[in-house]
Amino acid sequence: MSRAGLHDWFETRLERRIALRAALITLLTATIFAIVATSATVWLLRDQQAELLRSRANGVAQGLEEQLARSVAEVAALADNTLVATALLDSPGRQIYLEPFLRSYQVRGIDAGALALCDFNGDPIASNAPAGAAPPRDCFREREEFRGVFDLERPISFLREGRRPLEIVLIQPVHYPNTGRTEGALVARIQPQGILDAVKRLSPEGHFDLLTGEDIAPHERGEGVELPLRLDGALTPLRLWVRLSQPIDLWRPVLGSLLAYTAVTILLLLIAVPLAVRAGRQLAQPLTELAAAAQRVAAEGPTAEFLKYVQASGVRRMLGGVTDGMAAQGRAES
Repeated sequence: MSRAGLHDWFETRLERRIALRAALITLLTATIFAIVATSATVWLLRDQQAELLRSRANGVAQGLEEQLARSVAEVAALADNTLVATALLDSPGRQIYLEPFLRSYQVRGIDAGALALCDFNGDPIASNAPAGAAPPRDCFREREEFRGVFDLERPISFLREGRRPLEIVLIQPVHYPNTGRTEGALVARIQPQGILDAVKRLSPEGHFDLLTGEDIAPHERGEGVELPLRLDGALTPLRLWVRLSQPIDLWRPVLGSLLAYTAVTILLLLIAVPLAVRAGRQLAQPLTELAAAAQRVAAEGPTAEFLKYVQASGVRRMLGGVTDGMAAQGRAES
């Protein structure tokens, strides 16, 4: 059917026009509702995703904080061990017992060769390096933090520059039992990324990173969250963040919502169109009968018996009045 033919088909019957407009109004209303509802769904899903990411990142951050605090406490306990303090002054025989003891002392985040006992001058005395391996040569004695440990007699930590993954250097003072003075230091190189990898197994989804302040970069809303680590004690000066990155998957829930809205729209159309057709017929019936009566009068004259074809009471009363008027006018003229 051509466009002109389709237009004529609608224009010839009033109920068709009423049904078409009712269908268009229903479709437009449902479309507007679907757009608003889908936008609200996307907004709510993004907020829900962001809250979920924050909750998971917070759990991993707390686990990392606890493990780092435990590692620091274990290094402090090692520094307080009488065997370690005695080894600072027992230069002839300390290699026999100290290095096996250090190798057997396990601290999470501290690998083999990453724990060394250094003397007052910053020279390494012993380490937890495997037997036969070269001992560590770096006690960081050129840094002011190393001298600060002896001046302040308290542990100090810092991030080692240029290292990826990040590495925390913890310098723990070793006090001699008889004098209580700092005679040496334990230098521990802690790998926080290794601890993070162990902790994040409790929340395997998404990608976790350990960042410094310089590493923080903007990201899309809802696709990632950064939380600062609340470190205390010797780790207080450090500024570290845990980032959880995970792309948002909105396609499935949004598609489900769109399918639901489409089904509701179709259902509304199936209900609205028959009702509109019925209402159109009821509204158009008086006008249709009136038009038919006018055509009969034009064809047969005032004597046409057309009231018997009229069902609408309002039209019957109106046509009855017209008939009586025409009859009276005919009698007057005769």
